[in-house]
Amino acid sequence: YLVYAMKKRGIYVTLDLYSIHTTGFPEKFRNMFDVKSRMVFSATLRGNLMNFARTMLTPVNPYTGLALKDDPALIFIGLINEDPMMTVHEQYQYPNSDPVRHRAIRENFESWCAARKIPVPAKPDRELYVRFLNDHHIRIYREMTDSLRKMGVRQMTSDISCTANSITAIPRKTFDYVDNHFYFSHPEALGNAWSFPSRYSDESMTTVLFDNMTRVVASRIKDKPMTITEFNFCAPNAYRHEGGLAMGSLAAFQNLGGIFVFDYAGYSYKTRWNTLNRTGGHLGWFGVFVDPIRLLTQRILALLYLRGDVKQAPASEQELLTITPEDCKLPQVQNYSFFRLAKDAEIPAKFHTLAFYTKIAMDSADRVPSGSRSLREVLSDTPVRIPRRGKGIYLPEQGKIVSSTGEIGIEARTKTIRVVTPKSEGFTVTGNHAEGNRLRASKSSGLCLVFAGSLDGNSLAESSRVLILHLTDIQATGRKITSLGKFRIAYNWGNMDPYLLRKGNVKISLENRGKGSVRLRALDVNGAILGEVPFRESDGVVTFTADTGLYGAMAYELLRIP
Repeated sequence: YLVYAMKKRGIYVTLDLYSIHTTGFPEKFRNMFDVKSRMVFSATLRGNLMNFARTMLTPVNPYTGLALKDDPALIFIGLINEDPMMTVHEQYQYPNSDPVRHRAIRENFESWCAARKIPVPAKPDRELYVRFLNDHHIRIYREMTDSLRKMGVRQMTSDISCTANSITAIPRKTFDYVDNHFYFSHPEALGNAWSFPSRYSDESMTTVLFDNMTRVVASRIKDKPMTITEFNFCAPNAYRHEGGLAMGSLAAFQNLGGIFVFDYAGYSYKTRWNTLNRTGGHLGWFGVFVDPIRLLTQRILALLYLRGDVKQAPASEQELLTITPEDCKLPQVQNYSFFRLAKDAEIPAKFHTLAFYTKIAMDSADRVPSGSRSLREVLSDTPVRIPRRGKGIYLPEQGKIVSSTGEIGIEARTKTIRVVTPKSEGFTVTGNHAEGNRLRASKSSGLCLVFAGSLDGNSLAESSRVLILHLTDIQATGRKITSLGKFRIAYNWGNMDPYLLRKGNVKISLENRGKGSVRLRALDVNGAILGEVPFRESDGVVTFTADTGLYGAMAYELLRIP
């Protein structure tokens, strides 16, 4: 019924065949990580997954009259959610302390060595094991996809939906599309998983040039679609309002195939996750529908990305990083399993920070072609020379990047991101003043985001209906938090009754010469009208004071009435 209801509203659907369940198997598992780390090395468990897929994808849905495999609403399929084998997690390492897992890995490794006439070492050297893991992932991806094809499943498939290690470009090239996940300020439990106390970052994402996001975008493969089926700028980070501008602009600029926030609601009956419970609920790490800040940034995402307000980076200026099998010899690539060195194996910052500047992609081949960069080059101490692209500025060492189109700008020093297009403009305000082309903010009382987007398809200058946002922060009542350097430690959820809205005011001016008289109204988070807002208009500029103390509003609607 959910698929039917979404299809009826024009919403496409995707899914992973394995995400979280621990039942339905012939043996007991402790958690989803236990299942995934066993499944990638067990043909029996993958067969179980394919039986599950058959049960889910092939029966006719009584609401749509179609099997899910035949329904155009289902656009693509992830195989095993977040199953990278090249991680620091002990479950994937060999030799393995778990005898069952050790035996499964050993059998696959010995079979791989035998097929290549390689003597089987008691303990594989690091280069050999990297090659094995890449080849093994290609093999199980093809095995599972072939099983789906025999069921009549025609949707595109993908795997390895998290991490951005350089060398995984090799298996990712064999997938129908690339999928990946990223988070900012993701919680880190200091005790048991998903429990308190939990540590999180309360920094601005601009200070690291949105590195989690750009690194993941850099994992795309040349000429293949890319999706991000999980992302979030997690609460209670006070800078999470940056997420709409950053993700909306980058997804449009890099022409991603789809982006999916994790999550809208989700585990609403499990208080340990994120959203509501029977006692009233809380502002959780991920749930968007209980967080007015992130709900409103979804509107920014829709305009910048879905409507396409931000221009795509020209394909002609694409920077390419090609990975070869010989890169398995690089110590940095082999460091994926060492906790303190694992970042060495990730796509180098010298490449992924280009994501806000120009179009980027990776590829894999037997040798690096002309016009592409090699991994050795990017890992070296030699500066990578980047040609000037359009209106762009690329000074990552100074914390300043402007896109080649001139529409997106990031400055780490001032903790600001600015997006300016003909139909929409927005920026973070960390001082008392910030501006775009037609939108200006002054006399700001504190940290906030200001955004204006045309809602009638016309430019901001001519629009007769404009959404204006003034986002400060919202926190839960009764949440206990302490500071530890740039991190915060949370000890409880707090609750929603009432939420705490950060008081803030800013003078907002918008150049708008549309026809008719102006009307300005404060809105609640769902768009309901709260009341009229005083303003003044002079020489085609509408000016008013946005004040969260007035109606508790963070959203406004500017109308031109004929």
